[in-house]
Amino acid sequence: MNLYRKTKTGIGLGRGKRARRGQSLVEFALTLPVLLTILAGVVEVANILAVYNRAQMASREGTRFGAQGGTNAGIMTVVEQSSTDSLMATEEQMQVWVIRPVILASGSPAALSWAAPTTIAAWGAADVECVFPTTGCDDPVDPPLTPAQVLGDVQAIAGDNAAAFNNTRFVITVVRYDADMILRLPWFSPPDTGGRFRMWTYTIMRQEVEQTAISLKVGGCSAYSVALSKQAIEAAGINANTTNPMDIGKEFTVTRNDEYAGQREGFAFLGWNWEHLGHEDFTSGPSTAQGSFEFPGNSVACDAAGIPFAYSEYDVSPPDTSMHRGDWVLLNPDVNMSHAMDELVSTGGHADLERHLRIIIYDYKPDGTLPYPNPRLHVGGPLTQAWEYQIYGFAKIVLVQDGSCKGGTAGCPTDQMTFQWQGVDLSCGFEE
Repeated sequence: MNLYRKTKTGIGLGRGKRARRGQSLVEFALTLPVLLTILAGVVEVANILAVYNRAQMASREGTRFGAQGGTNAGIMTVVEQSSTDSLMATEEQMQVWVIRPVILASGSPAALSWAAPTTIAAWGAADVECVFPTTGCDDPVDPPLTPAQVLGDVQAIAGDNAAAFNNTRFVITVVRYDADMILRLPWFSPPDTGGRFRMWTYTIMRQEVEQTAISLKVGGCSAYSVALSKQAIEAAGINANTTNPMDIGKEFTVTRNDEYAGQREGFAFLGWNWEHLGHEDFTSGPSTAQGSFEFPGNSVACDAAGIPFAYSEYDVSPPDTSMHRGDWVLLNPDVNMSHAMDELVSTGGHADLERHLRIIIYDYKPDGTLPYPNPRLHVGGPLTQAWEYQIYGFAKIVLVQDGSCKGGTAGCPTDQMTFQWQGVDLSCGFEE
């Protein structure tokens, strides 16, 4: 009897265990979708927060550069560099705006406002510039980032010190980024974003440099009609990208280019003041022709006679008197070296007076370089054949020559010039 009862009890226990296991499976099946949804949400939120932090860092680095005097184009360069390793900075996913508004403070306690706001320009007199993509942003800066929101954030941060912000210019970098979703969950992706999550971030900082100085930097450079290769500078042990105090005062001698013979890593005379090379002989043409070397005699001075310096005939930019990095300028192959030295050294007096002259730096690239060599020869067009140099940057130099050297004087150089390095000129010519 006892055995029977034990056996019966054992059978009952086995059925109870199977029933509980079945119940657990049903409960697990019911809760699994919820758990997976929570896990997916955690993964997507973690991804979004990581991308947001990267976009915020890019915005912060760009704004810091702008606050220290950087141009809008420079801000975009910094944003791209900051996001290269962590964000896909494509035109489909990222848009960047730069705003430079002025904040006014009035009343007690001080209340902040934008300078000269209107219903059309809520940011006041500041321009809202789309710096990326180059084809233009979809819309001006719009909600969820509003001028009122930014002003409120500044007011909250300023607190009792708001009055100190009166008539102060700020730099704002706004980044809109559409982050790729890992799982592309529909409730995370707003419509019309291609399965991406759209986010906005901005950084605002006080501009430490006067706007006039930044505007000057953005403007074009004037220069004397001499182009010096980056390679010739570096061959003298000089940094051609930034001014190293140890390089200032170094002297080096460079040979004049012979483009057709393949000698293109020295220096060349450029072609402004020759009525777009209508007068190629240095001694012919109007009296302003030699002004390229007379003081002040740079590309701005030549415009006094209504003769803009010779941009490349193939450059889409209109002729003017200011040059920017990336512009192409024409070679004047027929400058007589002796006459040039007369003007540069003797008549101009640059060497004797140790004048600091701004000249052009070009980065030599041999034939076959893609997308193009530098200098390059165009065949055809109004000039039939024309060598042109692309501007890499600008340098400040002092000419070091014997002041007694005049045209044809025995012992004077016929194909060389000696320069004293005074540094890279970063004050202008960054963008048009």
